[in-house]
Amino acid sequence: MTRELFQEAQEEEFREQQAYQKSLEIATLIQQGIEEAAAVSIILNAYRARADASEHEVIYDENGFPDYIGDGMSLPRIPTDPRARAQVEAIARRIRERYDL
Repeated sequence: MTRELFQEAQEEEFREQQAYQKSLEIATLIQQGIEEAAAVSIILNAYRARADASEHEVIYDENGFPDYIGDGMSLPRIPTDPRARAQVEAIARRIRERYDL
């Protein structure tokens, strides 16, 4: 029973981290001028495309991290500049409140 609870907790944490990452990516697109609903659609479709990617659409780097090369699979780079990052974080909070990611 304890193992099952531990696994459930890990799965929930993973889902929360993934939702956080998606919200940052959506917020980045919004910051770049893309309308909110379109940004949500772009990111969710990119994740679906990545989940369905064939072996010919994925290249792994020397550390084993995937790089997706198929159409509609690219994700925006989240800004590292502190001011831009703060804006993205604020938008991402709003996105997490509005959408079930």
